[in-house]
Amino acid sequence: MIHLTNLHKKFGNKEVLRGIDLLVEDGKTVAVIGPSGSGKTTLLRCLNCLERADEGELAIDNFHISLKKHSGRDTLSVRRKTGMVFQQYNLFRNMTALRNVELGLRAVQKKKQSQAEQEAKSALIRVGLEEYFNQYPSELSGGQQQRVGIARAVALNPRIILFDEPTSALDPEWIGEVLGVIKQLSDQGQTMLIVSHEMNFVRKIADHVVFIDEGLVVEEGTPDDIFIRPQKERTVQFLKAITDDWYYKI
Repeated sequence: MIHLTNLHKKFGNKEVLRGIDLLVEDGKTVAVIGPSGSGKTTLLRCLNCLERADEGELAIDNFHISLKKHSGRDTLSVRRKTGMVFQQYNLFRNMTALRNVELGLRAVQKKKQSQAEQEAKSALIRVGLEEYFNQYPSELSGGQQQRVGIARAVALNPRIILFDEPTSALDPEWIGEVLGVIKQLSDQGQTMLIVSHEMNFVRKIADHVVFIDEGLVVEEGTPDDIFIRPQKERTVQFLKAITDDWYYKI
């Protein structure tokens, strides 16, 4: 179980996150939705210690850290328990798909090259890239590059995978293949926290949906609770703005 408590983060005078509490149960997929600038990406970056929070506590099973005062050792422990999939793939251009996936296993988990290579191959096979081990990012489509990014996260066998708008940088023709891989992971019981603008996908895949705006959790619940029976006017406004045929009933 992953439990985030009282997360606050400022950039200058702007308070981006204003006391976020979040619970992700084992084997569940939690989706975070909300308008641009609401703090969704910052939430993930604080959770993975890519940003230092101003306040906040993180618990992953029996492991607890302060997201304000964490040490380098704490950061490494968090990254051994979490995998991160970024918007822009973040692949090393001078490395093959296999080496990109292998790198995290060696750098974070300190595995020997032979073991890291075998586990990297297994992860790439799992996302349907068994024929692309030796291809460089420039030789792959956007969808294939993002699948390498997913394989890199999967290879670490993390307690939770964090997805930051995994389809936002993709051409429309590649979105389906990436969402299909994420759906497969969900069906296999991988614990996941997904930030996404793909509302139809969120409705299908999420066990729990969290709507945040201006750095606060406005409303959360099942997909039906949020998309069909929202209780907050701000949620209604958001859904009307992004979905032409959306309707609700209370």
